[in-house]
Amino acid sequence: MRPDVVIFEPELEGHRWEYVRHLLSTLATEDFGIQITFLLHDALAQRAQSFWDTGRERRSTVRVVPLPKHEQLRTVCRPLWLRAFRRWTLMVLYLRITDAQHWHYLYFDDIQLPMALGLRPPRETTVSGLLFRPSVHYRELGVVPGGIGERMRDLRKALTYRLMLRHPALGAVFSLDPFFPTFAARTFRGGWKVKGIPDPVPVPIDRLRASSESSLVAPVPKDRVCLLLFGALTARKGILQLLDALAGLSETTASRLAVVLAGQVEDRLRSAVSKRVGSIGRGCQGLVLKLVDRHIDDDELIALLVRCDWVVLPYQRFVGSSGVLTWAAGARKPVIVQDYGLLGALVRRYELGITVDTTNPSELGRVIGQVVTESPRLDLRRVGEFLRDRTPETFARSILAELASVLQY
Repeated sequence: MRPDVVIFEPELEGHRWEYVRHLLSTLATEDFGIQITFLLHDALAQRAQSFWDTGRERRSTVRVVPLPKHEQLRTVCRPLWLRAFRRWTLMVLYLRITDAQHWHYLYFDDIQLPMALGLRPPRETTVSGLLFRPSVHYRELGVVPGGIGERMRDLRKALTYRLMLRHPALGAVFSLDPFFPTFAARTFRGGWKVKGIPDPVPVPIDRLRASSESSLVAPVPKDRVCLLLFGALTARKGILQLLDALAGLSETTASRLAVVLAGQVEDRLRSAVSKRVGSIGRGCQGLVLKLVDRHIDDDELIALLVRCDWVVLPYQRFVGSSGVLTWAAGARKPVIVQDYGLLGALVRRYELGITVDTTNPSELGRVIGQVVTESPRLDLRRVGEFLRDRTPETFARSILAELASVLQY
């Protein structure tokens, strides 16, 4: 099959499977008039092929191809500039092999440099991708860059975007940040190529509001205010800062609180997390603290969301969107979140919870003490506004319709 579009993803972690699944589900039920090959990390390809084969309908023409192991390894290297050029070189190779008309990067952040430098794909091929971490507009969201590192980062990004968006082979840049497309259109020549798409709630919202059984919930006392941190428990996620905040709580606050940390702990943090959890257990005996150091499946997560009172997102000045926020909003649970960046702006705009400087454990602890004594409140009308169109179908349809449109030019 000669594909019209190659969708490329050489990595496995994060939301990659979730997004591939959304695209395949929509392609199974709708025909966009294009033939698509998914070129994926081998484990991701295996899941995708199995998912596609078990579907009842197949309205579109789809092929799933595993990326050879040696090419996977070459495209996840450091430094990032080398990774970018290796991915570009791989794209050129496969475009010549497949004779495809368009190449779509599921993760576009790693490929901006070759485009900014004006490298051209073969023939009249066009390129698109999903840009996860724009931050050059954060000042307009009421966030001042902190320190020389963030300022230099945004200057570098602004220059890259300015050059990249002028590239004649760039068909579209998709962004999960609803504020960035307007900024780009106003600021950069070619900024109209930036298309906003919704960051979807991964499962039907009705599932998030239904009671569910799980052994993870049983040890959480019903008379406690329950805080939940879930997902990959990484340094970026702020697990150490949260544990430091918990260690500083008063005995009165701790005795009214239960905290569940659910997700696989980053390898390099496992020792530090274990020491902090042990220290809290010895010094803060009134606190119920449960750590589940493994992958949490959807049913278990839904049970935890139904039980919890607050979802904690103590990111450390994180740039970009977060699926955790969409899960929490879908379950109608308020959040405690960083005051920085897109996440802070969305929570303030839609009144989804409390923003705080999560890099400061004492400030984070102060807010935790506050929520223990206050009943969580959400304006369901505002939550509904935030959730509007945040479905897997809208996400996938937005991308696929734009790809079909690009191919028409």
